[in-house]
Amino acid sequence: MKKYIIANWKMNVNARKEAVKLGLATARLAQKYKKRTTIIACPSTVHISLLAKNTDYAPLFIGAQDITFHESGAHTGETSPLALKDFGIKFSLIGHSERRAVGETSAVCALKVRAAIAAGIQPILCIGELARDKKGGHYRFVEKQLRESLSGIPVLALRALMIAYEPVWAISSTQNAAEATPEDIREMALFIQKVLSDMYGTPKLPVRILYGGSVNTQNAAEYSNIEGISGLLVGSASLNPKSFEGIVAVV
Repeated sequence: MKKYIIANWKMNVNARKEAVKLGLATARLAQKYKKRTTIIACPSTVHISLLAKNTDYAPLFIGAQDITFHESGAHTGETSPLALKDFGIKFSLIGHSERRAVGETSAVCALKVRAAIAAGIQPILCIGELARDKKGGHYRFVEKQLRESLSGIPVLALRALMIAYEPVWAISSTQNAAEATPEDIREMALFIQKVLSDMYGTPKLPVRILYGGSVNTQNAAEYSNIEGISGLLVGSASLNPKSFEGIVAVV
């Protein structure tokens, strides 16, 4: 089964020429490794129009870093899922830890998930605990995020959903960050599947779980081969084509 690799450029690529150059380099990797990976690059919204409908970037998919749950109207600064769909966007991150850190709630994420699915955009829902708790509090934290972020989402809509498990304590930009172990990730992937099964009353659901949290060339192979993990969410390492290929090549 193909693995999904999401390249989240965040707000690191600002110049038009830089976005085009990185997009073409990433597209070459998507072409080279297309038999076993699906690569999705998520640039800043302002660069989506540069990349999304340009056939030079095939088979690379272009995704959004965020959407709004409004279709249209007086919502200054927001980006409608319908506008993204018109550009051919098929994927969007929702609930990234950096969005949650500035106040985005799981209730808002649920509205965004519904809006994305309604527009034909596949949501990549990001969840993850802030810290590990010896008493298991991190499991309760993730379960709460998951239940609230999928509130009102019917079981049939789950076919259009990916979940990115992104423990904040393992992200390199977090103070005193620590690397997640394969066992940490495996246990949480199984827990997420269990919560979904409990929520929807069915033992196996068609939801892909990705891992994100300081993914690099040293840990990508091990992380991508963990039971229950269908791919990786890559941040800073996706900005360097050589480093990114080091990840893609071993997935």
